[in-house]
Amino acid sequence: MWSYLGIAILCLAGGAIILFVVRSIIETFVFIRAAGRTAGTVIHLATTRNSDGHTLYLPVFEYRTNDGTRYQFTSTIASRPPSYKIGDTATILYLRKNPQNAKVKSFVELWVMNIIFAVIGLACFGGALIIFFAAK
Repeated sequence: MWSYLGIAILCLAGGAIILFVVRSIIETFVFIRAAGRTAGTVIHLATTRNSDGHTLYLPVFEYRTNDGTRYQFTSTIASRPPSYKIGDTATILYLRKNPQNAKVKSFVELWVMNIIFAVIGLACFGGALIIFFAAK
């Protein structure tokens, strides 16, 4: 049987994760609202390996800000097979005050990690509540 301390720790962990997600969602909305938009072109596919030793591909984008300055950034989303080919284009969001802070305007790049952590946080918090009420 779960002790009340274990239930409390699980509940606190879930709550902390949910607070983290809320903060991250707010930051994402602020980023999107403040961001400039431009077209970016994939100029390279960087590679990395996952824990199974498989090669994953990260698109490297080149884009120009409104003042014509050229920047590059590597997407944080790795995939196998590659999600982009060299020469593909995508909408890039970048902070006008810090143009090197850029992201691809895509659901996966902007929102998936928030959703994953929200599910984990809700599972921890909800599981703690279910265990607590089932133990009564």
